[in-house]
Amino acid sequence: RFKAQPPCSAAASFRLREAEFLNFRRKPFRSMGFLPPVLSPEGLEHVASHRYVAGAYTPLDNALNPFWFRIAAGLPMWLAPNVVTLLGFIVAAATFVMHWHVAPTGAEPPSRTTSWLTALALFVYQTLDAVDGKQARRTGSS
Repeated sequence: RFKAQPPCSAAASFRLREAEFLNFRRKPFRSMGFLPPVLSPEGLEHVASHRYVAGAYTPLDNALNPFWFRIAAGLPMWLAPNVVTLLGFIVAAATFVMHWHVAPTGAEPPSRTTSWLTALALFVYQTLDAVDGKQARRTGSS
């Protein structure tokens, strides 16, 4: 379904594969007849040519960036950024399970220890969420 292409830049290659994938995904829906196309051809072109532009850093980002860079520098280069994100999710999910175990109905207040562990888990989650982008740029997978 995908044809071999001559060598070109990585960005051009990615855009070409993305456009082929989008066109491939739309063909079956057109042939069914009962599902209208979700995007017009102009809309598809706009999606394919979209470029992300990061926003400005907040004062808190500026304060925590050195810490996040040190954490990212300590990660092995073979570690995928999505694994870092998954670890943050696991920490957040573990906190949810802990709260559910301590207060299953949600009517009783959590203990002080549970609250402190939740605060720590939130800090770990937001740190891993910030570090995953830095890891992606380090490994060239962003």
